[in-house]
Amino acid sequence: MINQGFIDRRKYGAVNRYEIEPSIENAEFIPDVSCNWLDIDWYLEFQNSLYTTKQMYSKLDKYSNYYYKGEWKAGRLLIIRKINMQFKAEDYPFKVKQINSIDDLKEDILSMREVRLREFKGRSYNAYKTPRIS
Repeated sequence: MINQGFIDRRKYGAVNRYEIEPSIENAEFIPDVSCNWLDIDWYLEFQNSLYTTKQMYSKLDKYSNYYYKGEWKAGRLLIIRKINMQFKAEDYPFKVKQINSIDDLKEDILSMREVRLREFKGRSYNAYKTPRIS
């Protein structure tokens, strides 16, 4: 499942880093994967079996503790595959999402690319308009 996760991500953009079960300094958890994909840092948790509510909240609490220590600024957590409970993503200080597969993110990825393209075009246009002082 972890290998398939790498392959699936490649459909939507370059995977700059893909570390399997890395040891994270000052963390109480070991993610299945730590990666940089679409120029964003992610922790990936692949659920091959169903988690109890207690297990899922325990896992999310460990990520929250790490975030509150100030160790994790702009990362995101994806929980992928078997989902037997829903939680409110807005209850967490970091970005977290449950999905069945990477393809579930297709619309989000396309929207993000459009925003980045508009930003790039805006910066390029402004750079062109800015007078150069000699």
